[in-house]
Amino acid sequence: MKETLTTDVKNAEIKDDVKEKLIGKGFKNKRIECFRKYLELEARELKHGLGVDTDLKHLGLREEKFLEEGRTIVESKNKQIKIYAWNEFLETTELGKEEKEEIKGKIDLSVSNEKISYLHGAMSNIMICIVPESTVLKKPVNIKNKVENNSYTHLALFIGKNTNAEIVLEVRSEEESFFTHQTDIIVNENSNVSFIQIKTPVKNSICYSKIKPVILENSEFRLLVCDTNHKLLLQEVFARLKGNNSSARLSNIYLARKGEEISSYSVAQHEGKNTFSLMQSKGSLASSKAVNRGLVRIQQNASESNGYQKLESLMLDGDARAISIPDLEIHNDKVKCTHSATTTRIDEEKVFYMLSRGISRKKAEEKLIEGFYYPALNEIKDGEVRALLLNNLMKRLREE
Repeated sequence: MKETLTTDVKNAEIKDDVKEKLIGKGFKNKRIECFRKYLELEARELKHGLGVDTDLKHLGLREEKFLEEGRTIVESKNKQIKIYAWNEFLETTELGKEEKEEIKGKIDLSVSNEKISYLHGAMSNIMICIVPESTVLKKPVNIKNKVENNSYTHLALFIGKNTNAEIVLEVRSEEESFFTHQTDIIVNENSNVSFIQIKTPVKNSICYSKIKPVILENSEFRLLVCDTNHKLLLQEVFARLKGNNSSARLSNIYLARKGEEISSYSVAQHEGKNTFSLMQSKGSLASSKAVNRGLVRIQQNASESNGYQKLESLMLDGDARAISIPDLEIHNDKVKCTHSATTTRIDEEKVFYMLSRGISRKKAEEKLIEGFYYPALNEIKDGEVRALLLNNLMKRLREE
């Protein structure tokens, strides 16, 4: 019988070769602690609310196959930014000792008390990406993240002060995969940054994704996440508006079909004064399920702050299911917050009007679905990037 790493006993033993692999990834004590928790915990349902859950039991997260890593490649052709694998980061002479220690201290190693989160915490490969201070990029920077088989990526992106940039991260797989992906984004003072993440895995792939921006004083940050083609997507966005006069516009767009499931949770946490957040989720569903949760949290010292969230679902057939759970948590009375959630179908009156003008039903419905996404897409400055995102969504919609 093949030996496995599974055990129900607390203080689980970890094989020497596994321990050696974990130590080589950096932060060894944290890794070993996470891996021990991964062994001990059972996969369970994620509870989102009364009667609303996502079942993880079928993933088989105790199987040894999840320790057999595929390759993870993160690269960019733009010479204005630097990307380091973990050991390259430790050995490079381009960065001083104090700068390295500062960067290491800002990498977010927090985990939630779930088996899949502990697996990511133990196995993730840390990559450091640095955009130097006072960088002004006239065109979007493309970063490509290629994953093969089981892949565990943790990209820590550091944006220098006084930077103006639009960054596009494409996460692609060439075969059916199980992969986890975390992106930390530190936006330093007086910067204006857009970050677009496009995940296009092969069908039946499973993804656990975390995006954690920290926005410092007088900085503007825009996030747009575009997802298609996941058998199961578990996604979390946790944005901290840490500096005074900072802003975050968080957009999530997706299209799910044929039994696919998406569970998304976005948080905008206001910590500085006079901060602003706009959170919007726009998803189309056909014979699939989506659970969208959003939270605007106003901390005690975040006076004069504004937070808005809007969760929208477009049902494309009778077998689609969408659950939206917007929420507010306010600890300061000198603020303004609103939230809304809508679930709709394609407007038949608009379809009829387009039919009367000689447009086919299929084309009319496609155009209305495109229009549904425009408010989120318009957050992106570059026209080519907007076209790429829309093309990804519509290509998935047209698949038989």
